[in-house]
Amino acid sequence: MNGEVYPFRKKLFGGFNQQDVIDYVAKLAEERNAQSAAKEKAQSELQELTAEKEKTSRELREVTAERDEAKQEARTLAFDINKLNGELEKARQWTKEGREQKIASLDDAANAFAQLDSSIKDMYSIIKTASEQIHEEFKTSRKTILGVPPVLEQFYKQFDELREAFLSD
Repeated sequence: MNGEVYPFRKKLFGGFNQQDVIDYVAKLAEERNAQSAAKEKAQSELQELTAEKEKTSRELREVTAERDEAKQEARTLAFDINKLNGELEKARQWTKEGREQKIASLDDAANAFAQLDSSIKDMYSIIKTASEQIHEEFKTSRKTILGVPPVLEQFYKQFDELREAFLSD
């Protein structure tokens, strides 16, 4: 069937050798069967390859969809990260400013306390000097006044006790 001419032997009384014709027909049948089998095998392989191609195409679409989703999620995460970094920086700045304000407030309080302490010490010194002066004046007055009444003597004792208590602190 491939365009060959098959040589048949001729018979003595006309026609062709019957066995040559039978062999030729059998050969053609075998070739046809082989071609049919090859065709069926090729069609089967084609169907398998087509099914595999469809499966691969489907998997490719799924993987592509997953990749696109992952890209979108990555973009969303990158946006969220940038947003959180901005908020973190604001919080750091706010914390730094708050810390600086607290330090300034504590410095102001410390300065006010130091001024108050200095004022108290100054007042203590003034009170001490004044009490000593008053004490000396009482002593002088006491000596000069004759016949000091007992009430004044009692006052002087109480004043000395208060003065001693104040000076001992």
